[in-house]
Amino acid sequence: LYRMVRIIAGTLLMVGMGFAPAETVLTALAADAGSDGGRCGGGGGGGHCPKTEMRMRGIVGPVLPPEGLCLEHIEYDRE
Repeated sequence: LYRMVRIIAGTLLMVGMGFAPAETVLTALAADAGSDGGRCGGGGGGGHCPKTEMRMRGIVGPVLPPEGLCLEHIEYDRE
């Protein structure tokens, strides 16, 4: 969880600016589960690729600075 929100926000920023495809977000979220779509661990798929390595390879966006990041609203379905 360390810096996770800042990494996700940086990745979303890169996708929103058109510098990365939308699938990048799914790749970043699946990284800790060991599902990387073959982008790390020798290309065979299913290898573990930590987020630090993903940042070095340019797969996820930058870690945004903590200033200005705040949770303003959460909405849940009541079902």
